[in-house]
Amino acid sequence: METFAIFARVEAKAGKEKEVLEFLKSALPLAKGEPGTIRWYALQFGPSTFGIFDTFETEQGREAHLNGPIAAALMKNAVMNYTNDSAPLHFASAMDAPVTAIFCSTVPSFGFYPLSSRSFVAETKEKLECRPCSLHGLRACPLGHFKCARTIETAQLLLTLSL
Repeated sequence: METFAIFARVEAKAGKEKEVLEFLKSALPLAKGEPGTIRWYALQFGPSTFGIFDTFETEQGREAHLNGPIAAALMKNAVMNYTNDSAPLHFASAMDAPVTAIFCSTVPSFGFYPLSSRSFVAETKEKLECRPCSLHGLRACPLGHFKCARTIETAQLLLTLSL
């Protein structure tokens, strides 16, 4: 039973609509080669607006897809990738894709930070005594407030689009 899904909206740059369409067509064999991806659909909503919809039976299948070749190709061509300190951050660095790394419970000084030529770090401006609370990040805040994430300002993230 498919209990996990991803929907991604892709907006083609002016004049690049055909390239996006061809990329999506070329991605179908890659998706078929992923054992954890049950269904993969490429959609076109308008002249320059596309979408990808995937379904998975397990979280592991979804994670494998997010760390696979289709995601890597999308990241390479994105205006900006926003990710936490995780595998996609390191993929973006390896491909020199634009990336904004969002650090919550971890910190860049651990040595895991973006290496792309166009990379940025977004993190709370508050001095939190509890941060970092983990080497690899946690799904839940041990203190229950998760201020390390909730105090990151939207403006910090949007600013990286214009730099």
